[in-house]
Amino acid sequence: MRRMALVGVGVLLVGTLPFAVTSASASERAPGTVTANIVGRNIFRRNDSFTTTYRFPDTIKVETGGKVRFVNHTDDAHTMTLVMKKDLPGSVADVNTCPICDAVNNIFGLNGPPGPPVTAQIDNGVAGDDDNQTDADTPDTPPTFGPLHLYVEDFDTSSSNNNGTVTVGDSTVIPPIQANGGNPTTRTVKITAPPGTYHYFCTLHPWMQGTIIVEG
Repeated sequence: MRRMALVGVGVLLVGTLPFAVTSASASERAPGTVTANIVGRNIFRRNDSFTTTYRFPDTIKVETGGKVRFVNHTDDAHTMTLVMKKDLPGSVADVNTCPICDAVNNIFGLNGPPGPPVTAQIDNGVAGDDDNQTDADTPDTPPTFGPLHLYVEDFDTSSSNNNGTVTVGDSTVIPPIQANGGNPTTRTVKITAPPGTYHYFCTLHPWMQGTIIVEG
């Protein structure tokens, strides 16, 4: 069973993971930056069930070069990982056996004991930002895991699984509310992908899936 880790607070939650969750309404397009809220909670019923309602917005619309500001209102960490549509988990079995999840979480350092990741972002399969920090929005220092407004310059490469060979693309991770005194945490990514439809999901909670429509 894939674990759900409360990253940074040392809590490990394991239980029955439902694939079908309540959909969130689509984010509205806004000039420059679009806000995407991450919401939901865990529900425990003794000797009955453990369910989670964590979810992304169904659809985000943004222009090429625009930004998406993810706001986490939940008590767990989440990754926003670009992925090919064919590789989105589509069943409980896919959730429990997810090679892309394992590959991405290994780079983040999230497959071991609960704790903070070793990096806040993955760019083209590399931990950290590997494009020489050329954008003014990007910090000059290596990104850290915390309640920061982090800009990822190059958010355009999808992870894929080709006959068991996983290629990791772009991903970022957002802390739980505990990392910010119980207040929402944020990550802001810059969408450099050309116009088209892109898919992303959370490698810690693979049923959390969304679509980014990039417009010219």
